[in-house]
Amino acid sequence: MTGSALLRAAALAAVLLLPLAGGPARGDEPRVSLLAVGDTGDRPHFWQHDLQTAVGRAMADEDRRQPVAALVLLGDQFYPTGLLASELAYRVRHNVVRPYCRFVDRGGERWDEVAGGCHRPADARPPTPIYAIMGNHDLESPDSPRLQREAVPAFVSNWYMPRRAAEVVELSDGLSLILADSNELARGDGVEDLRRALRRSRGPWRVIAAHHPLVWLEGGQQKRYDRVVRQAIAEEGTPVHVFLSAHQHNLQLLALTDPGPPLLLVAGGGSSAKVVTTEHPDLHYAAPKLGFARVDLVGTGDSQRLVASLYAVEARGFGLDRYERVASATVDRQLGVRVDPPSGRR
Repeated sequence: MTGSALLRAAALAAVLLLPLAGGPARGDEPRVSLLAVGDTGDRPHFWQHDLQTAVGRAMADEDRRQPVAALVLLGDQFYPTGLLASELAYRVRHNVVRPYCRFVDRGGERWDEVAGGCHRPADARPPTPIYAIMGNHDLESPDSPRLQREAVPAFVSNWYMPRRAAEVVELSDGLSLILADSNELARGDGVEDLRRALRRSRGPWRVIAAHHPLVWLEGGQQKRYDRVVRQAIAEEGTPVHVFLSAHQHNLQLLALTDPGPPLLLVAGGGSSAKVVTTEHPDLHYAAPKLGFARVDLVGTGDSQRLVASLYAVEARGFGLDRYERVASATVDRQLGVRVDPPSGRR
């Protein structure tokens, strides 16, 4: 292919990667935003790795359209058995640096070992904090939690994984992000860490990010996990507006009527898409699609609200990927939810 033909192909790809549906409705400019995706870490076989990269490219385009303050990885960053010391640089390059090139910080002392995965100009964009939480596959190898917490930042210096079962990160404009380890909570551990994070969160807006959704439907541990999370929120008196999760490799939006977070998003389409098995009366959208979630705080004064959206990605390859917003809902300060009509194909 000639140089001019390559340029034309690159221009066409840039056009086709634009979203088919935009961000927050009603023309509001986001005050602060975050992107979230889980179940990302397929081993870099050709066809599987390309799916993760397609989702990462779509998230990069979302950040170009409206910049975000955080990228949240919702667990299972490294399949199938977590992060191994023998594969450390290789997996960080392929499962973190390459798909999320736009967001990574090059300041790590071992950056040169993974730099080949990221070809953006060094001064293209200030790095976005990357917050990663533990998934069940991330626990399959004994050293995986330690490597993710301590070794990955040596390559990607803006990577952070909490050491406790729950920690709070304060974003701007009153948005508190609570990072929770659902594996510990499902075992009945770490409940006080969750309560402490809720107490310390400034709010008034709160988002919990965890690997497992509250509507998990996998036996006794699920019932314990669901109960301790809802009970901690109720007893601490700290309203939580949105619950972000993954684990199920698809996209789901539930407006929960039970006590607790009124809006639950499953954004587990980070590298594969699987059939939706959830059956729940509060399920408003579900699709076996690749994709990610976006949360925006919009409005001013009494009109402030959180807009939580799901974006589906169609991985066509050769730079011809497409993505669109397929579901969204609005949560107000009083935890009232309005679910928008589906805007994409199921």
